Parts: sequence; structure tokens; C-alpha cells
Amino acid sequence: MLTIGPKATHYKLHLSEVVETRQQLDVDAFMRQHGWLHIGNKDLDLTGIIQARRYASRACSGEIRILIVDASGDKTGMIDGLAQEGDQLFFLHDGATSEQPPRYAPLRQEIKRVLRNLQTLKGPAHPDLGVAGPLICHIDATLPWSDL
Repeated sequence: MLTIGPKATHYKLHLSEVVETRQQLDVDAFMRQHGWLHIGNKDLDLTGIIQARRYASRACSGEIRILIVDASGDKTGMIDGLAQEGDQLFFLHDGATSEQPPRYAPLRQEIKRVLRNLQTLKGPAHPDLGVAGPLICHIDATLPWSDL
């Protein structure tokens, strides 16, 4: 009985990694489907643990940088590192784009996390994303983000 706590914590961390990996694969497939190829990652912290994915397309000069933002809001502070001069920055939350980052209500987010974990075999719901890219590309309007 004394090992239930560490096992539950390990399971929760592992399940979070599985969900984030699945979300990343979904984002990669979505971007590839719309002509944007993964060209690398951008470190958003000193350790290189938190990384945004970088995508490029012949349709627009520059690159799109995307960070999967976890439901706890822990990575929201890293969003500032996504945008460069001349970029637009927006967020995808529950399938809708917004200029404002999602507001995280701990109880609501915990319920969503539990429901997502139950759906892991089917695939997670819409990922929460921070997205930055060249303003001239109008990526908030030209890509069907609600399909992701």
C-alpha cells in the first residue's frame, strides 16, 4: 500500500507524456497536410526541455512555431519566446483561435484532463496551442485550425 502514491504519480506523468506525444503527432500531421514541413525545434528554456516545433512552407516565407500548452498552464510563460519581430501570435483553445491565452480554471482543467485520459485510446481532444508566425502569412485565417 505504501507504493501506491509513487506508482500513481509515475502513471500520471507517463500518461501526460503519451497524451502530449499523440498531440504532437496530430499537429505534425495537420501541418504536413497543409504544406508545412517540420524543420526543427526551438528551445524556449535554458535546459531545452520545453521546445516549440518549427514548420516551413513554400507558400509563405518565414516559419511557424507551435508550442503545445499543457492544461495546467505551466508553459504559458514560455509563449513570449515564440514570437519574433513581425510575427503574429495567437492561441488555439478548444478548437478556436484567440489572441488571448486560455484561462485555466484548475477544477475544470482537472476534469478535462481526466476525460482526455479516458479518451487516450481514441485520441485526445483539441490540443491547446501557442502559435507564432509571420504576420504576412495570416496563418490564423488560412489554416483550418478547428480541424485539428
